[in-house]
Amino acid sequence: MAGKKLGTPPTRAAAERRIRDYMAQCDERGRRPTRPGLRAALRVNEEEMAAIEAGQGKWKELQEVVGRAMDQIRDELEQGSGNVSLLLLKQPCYGGYVDKPEPQAAGPLRVIFGGEKGGGYGE
Repeated sequence: MAGKKLGTPPTRAAAERRIRDYMAQCDERGRRPTRPGLRAALRVNEEEMAAIEAGQGKWKELQEVVGRAMDQIRDELEQGSGNVSLLLLKQPCYGGYVDKPEPQAAGPLRVIFGGEKGGGYGE
């Protein structure tokens, strides 16, 4: 995102209206709302959407509004029973779910022979 000039964000009220209209339109057409559809409704590009999600600068005001919309989109995906829902939920923008969690490293293993002060074996 460095070096790219971002446009002017919509007002909070305009963003709320656009999101509400987009969600209603999806419902009327029997379509599932998506992040790209949300971006189109808000009239923002990917860099601007990333700025909203990160709460950067003048885009911070929209972070809560867009966050609620993304929660609604994720909820609908979680309620889905098809493979498409599962595949979408694995995408980072929809939650980044994983089938099998990565084992968490416990840190470096420290083995001490002969106690903390040395001694022991061969001394």
